[in-house]
Amino acid sequence: MKKLFGMMLLAASSTLAFPLGIDAALSNSVGIGTFIPGYRQVPDYSTTLSLSPHYSLPQFWSMPQITMSAGMDIGIAWLDSSQTAVSDGVRSPRVSDVSLTFAMPKAVNIESWGLSFSPRVGAVFPASKTSQALNRVLGLSVGGTVKWAKSDFSISWSPGFTGFLHSGPAKTVNCNTAQPPMINPHDPDFSLDAYVSSIVNDGNCDVSGRQTIGTLKNVLNFSYAPSRHNLTVGLEWRVSFLRPLVDNPDLRSIYASNQSFTETVLGRIEYGYTFPVGFDFGIAGGIMSYQGSYTKDGNISFHSLIL
Repeated sequence: MKKLFGMMLLAASSTLAFPLGIDAALSNSVGIGTFIPGYRQVPDYSTTLSLSPHYSLPQFWSMPQITMSAGMDIGIAWLDSSQTAVSDGVRSPRVSDVSLTFAMPKAVNIESWGLSFSPRVGAVFPASKTSQALNRVLGLSVGGTVKWAKSDFSISWSPGFTGFLHSGPAKTVNCNTAQPPMINPHDPDFSLDAYVSSIVNDGNCDVSGRQTIGTLKNVLNFSYAPSRHNLTVGLEWRVSFLRPLVDNPDLRSIYASNQSFTETVLGRIEYGYTFPVGFDFGIAGGIMSYQGSYTKDGNISFHSLIL
């Protein structure tokens, strides 16, 4: 799926003795399928507010600087379809999971080569309806960024892994209020009975579907940033590891395969500009595409990420 996106970026820092700040971004995205006429149309237009407060911890002795940051998104789907969002016409805000990250910016820094390494660890708390339906309790993450920067050019590679803990082995929804995309996002006319494997307490149903027990990400960015301009080309490869079917064979969907992981690739081209004001304020826009890692012929699909 391809999307056009635009955003406004705002960063504010405290003037107090300790370095406290918050980054905020308001973004709008439109799916290319919105403009395709006829039965192939997949409308998708949404607005997202991203908030990220951050705090630099005091340094002790000669230890590297440690920063603590949190992150959360609040989004509204203005136009949608059964494939992209709720199909009942409700335009209520959707809250993402909440992340908490501890990082060491440039913990290893070789200035003569322009190389640096910034490790990070973190946690993900299940605030979104999707994570709650998957019975997620907590996510734990580890990763880092290797960056080369010279003059106005930079290349960065950011690998990371997040593992998830669950309170149960199945996906659970309310039997009476479950929305179609929560069960099967590709079938708006689904029958709940076809997906229910058992009815549990409080009117909830265990439904077909496999929980993600871990996600591996690799993000590669190429940037050119002269003065206040910034042009970035980014690629991301993501592997999601699924709970084995043997945990509960009754939860096996009729569409399930024996594959224990899924792969996704994402590409983006983005241009941004920072305005010369007393605080960090900028705008950015670009195009983003995400899809399976391979075509139906088994070829790697990186070549069609953007075009």
